[in-house]
Amino acid sequence: MRRFADLLPAPPTPSAWGTPQPEDAPTAAAPLRDATKTTRPSATPDGETLREHQELSRLARVVAQSAFEVLTGGRTATQMRRWLDGPVLERLRERSELAMREVATQRMNRTITVRRSRICRITNDIFEASVAVQCHDRHRAAALRLERRRGQWKVSALELG
Repeated sequence: MRRFADLLPAPPTPSAWGTPQPEDAPTAAAPLRDATKTTRPSATPDGETLREHQELSRLARVVAQSAFEVLTGGRTATQMRRWLDGPVLERLRERSELAMREVATQRMNRTITVRRSRICRITNDIFEASVAVQCHDRHRAAALRLERRRGQWKVSALELG
């Protein structure tokens, strides 16, 4: 049977960084940064931040599902104009045209289900999201970059896998 003391981490050993220096002696390098002090937002968001994350997660899920519907012919690309920037919308339109040519204009009726989404704040006005989607018998992924412009969230980058 192991003792509890065996499970504890070993005490820190003195090193060149941890030895005290006389005040007038020159130091070899800057002291290490305290790992407990970070500039990242707190792990427990306040109510407003939580609502914003939920809103953006829902938006990312809707946009990803709608984008895959465009690729399968269930929706037109112009219906995405509200959420997508001009260049992103044009790329989606071109890709859907190519996909429809391959299917020989046969509309694919497939159920598209969002399985999971993750969102990460880059700045207060920029978030990135990843969404896992199931298209009939295939699992696919989408990556989105959401930017706040004039008070409205727009997708400035969209990658579909």
